[in-house]
Amino acid sequence: MGKVTSFMRRKQKGGGIRRRIGRLLFLAGALCFGLAVLAAFTWYSIVSDTFDDRRMRVDFNALVVQAEKGALHVGNKAHYALFGTDGRVLESTVAAYRKGDTVDLHTLSGLNGIKNNGRMLTFASPIVRNGTISGMLLVTADKKNYSSPNAAWPVILSLFLLTAGVCLPLFFVAHLLKNDLFAPIALLHGSTRRMLRGDLDTRLLYDDTGEIGSLCHDFEAMRDELSAAFRRENDLLNADRLLFACVSHDLKTPLAAISGYAEEIRDGIADSPARIHDPSGLMLRKVRLLTGLIDDILEETKAQLGELPIVLEEIYARPFFKEVCGELSLDAAHSGVAFSVDEVPNVLITVDRKRITQVMQNLVSNSIKYRQHGCRINIHFKLEAAGLIVCVKDTGSGIAANDLPFVFNRFYRGDAARRQDVPGSGLGLCIAKDIVERHGGRIECDSVLGSGTEVCFSLPL
Repeated sequence: MGKVTSFMRRKQKGGGIRRRIGRLLFLAGALCFGLAVLAAFTWYSIVSDTFDDRRMRVDFNALVVQAEKGALHVGNKAHYALFGTDGRVLESTVAAYRKGDTVDLHTLSGLNGIKNNGRMLTFASPIVRNGTISGMLLVTADKKNYSSPNAAWPVILSLFLLTAGVCLPLFFVAHLLKNDLFAPIALLHGSTRRMLRGDLDTRLLYDDTGEIGSLCHDFEAMRDELSAAFRRENDLLNADRLLFACVSHDLKTPLAAISGYAEEIRDGIADSPARIHDPSGLMLRKVRLLTGLIDDILEETKAQLGELPIVLEEIYARPFFKEVCGELSLDAAHSGVAFSVDEVPNVLITVDRKRITQVMQNLVSNSIKYRQHGCRINIHFKLEAAGLIVCVKDTGSGIAANDLPFVFNRFYRGDAARRQDVPGSGLGLCIAKDIVERHGGRIECDSVLGSGTEVCFSLPL
């Protein structure tokens, strides 16, 4: 229970990554908002100049004093128009007022003081000489002559660039985390949940060369291994079911015969030694058949577990195979099958005598089981680059084309074997294949239904 609780705590802590990235994105958004405010303020600060009101009033009052003294000098900063008390223009550099024109001074009195008319500044003031108003002075000037750039904008621009330098990397990091971390993690999470539900066929569609991509590739390799393991497990379960079916079928017939003969002896039907001899002999043969079946099952189990002992030794092929084939010829002769052996190359091979003898016995035993009238068995040898090739060829009933790919499978027996009620476990060729492959060789079968079968296996030199 403590382990489960610890796991849940770790899982909750792991979920904080998304929250931390969310805070990072929120901070980035806040910085962007601040960046936008700073940008607007910076733009306003740059485009808006500082208006020097004090300098302007000093200059304009100086012009009034000059006009009252009769020595008006405006310079390049402003234009002026000097009016008499009757409204006549005495002097003018303003395009709207020409010298000699007459204007209504009441309209000018409304301009008394400094007026800001967009880009232009307008100033109107009465001229007083000896305590009497002698006229009116109108001055116009460009506002930019009395404005200076805002001194704060370099500081604000620096803040703007600093904020951009901090905010943009945050957005870049958040984008990378979203695409290169959160997206594959979500895919891994979904794939894991599907695997927990038993779906091992849906692939993880993420391909990248980075660390997360390597993790996804390793995850896919793990999924493939799990899928293959489940398939192997299902195959083993199916093989076990087939084993029970085959064993029950193959044990049923001899056990029934043994039981019948035993009841016959028990009930006194066989009341003489002569009549007891035949049932007891049949019972003995059935027991031997059952013993062979059990031995085959034990051998196959050892082979599947990798515990089938293989003791290799260097021997010459000719004397070994002559001895083995000599024993097999007796079995063939006892069954009425013609048996022949071709010349054996006298090469040095590394084999387990007992196991290769077992392979030869299985192959010849199959040829004898599925013999036809006039059947012949021939054993011939070929020396090739792959090693010594040993072939057992017969002219028996052959194997159907649809059964041929499965002859080396565990417990597999073709339809012909079932119909002909040929005794066997279906393990002989499977055991032979395992022995040959553990010697580093290969075994193959070629057959034509009704014409015969040839099984060849190789032994490395």
